[in-house]
Amino acid sequence: MSEPIIWKPGDLPYSWDPYRALPILKIIGFIDRYLNGNIPIKREHLLVIFFHETGFCNVRQNQGKGPAVGFGQMEIFNGDKIPFFETLRYNSAILNPKLSQKARESYTHLFIYPPLTYESVLNDDEFAIKMHCSYFNWLFENGMPQNAAPGQKGIKSLRGLLMAQTGGGNNLQFVDHFVSSGDKLKVALGTGDRAKIIDALNSVRHYLKEDSSDTESRPLTLSRYPKYWDFILPESDVKFIR
Repeated sequence: MSEPIIWKPGDLPYSWDPYRALPILKIIGFIDRYLNGNIPIKREHLLVIFFHETGFCNVRQNQGKGPAVGFGQMEIFNGDKIPFFETLRYNSAILNPKLSQKARESYTHLFIYPPLTYESVLNDDEFAIKMHCSYFNWLFENGMPQNAAPGQKGIKSLRGLLMAQTGGGNNLQFVDHFVSSGDKLKVALGTGDRAKIIDALNSVRHYLKEDSSDTESRPLTLSRYPKYWDFILPESDVKFIR
């Protein structure tokens, strides 16, 4: 049994909370349980998204003040996600800060489900990962593709799924990063080489140098954050990851 890690301030990446984080091996177990294996997005893409967004932490954006939450930072109260959360048996309308009271009255059929809150995600790591996986499953069957023909639904391409996940705008720049780094991670996981896996994950942040002023997003190298990687990817876990 490994010794518990004693954390000091210099050991922690910016805004990273070890008490809200999960090791990669456990995250992979949840992804493999909930992500449809027949859709274009694979667990490696989800892993690089989780690493890019939170360093594998179940947190709310902007230190608890932002609209996104979870390992992959989903904006759970966007209106287009109301029918998605219905499939998870949650009412994301009744307490939705983006809806007026009148608009909420359009969703009375959801009153049989418990209200969705940020705490619904933050207090349940498994649900947080299930939520992200299930959203891609749902987009594959029910999402609205660009330039869709009348009656057409379902986003069937990897880039289309990632474009829907990023929300468009300036975030579209990350689609290429997620595709490329997900492919690199798939290869690295097959090698059983811890350093290569870490490098593949950090490739999703390659557009920022380690000494970048953007402390939230810069690479988390093994040399700079050894305790972080001892928690996230201990050497003893690598042989179980394929």
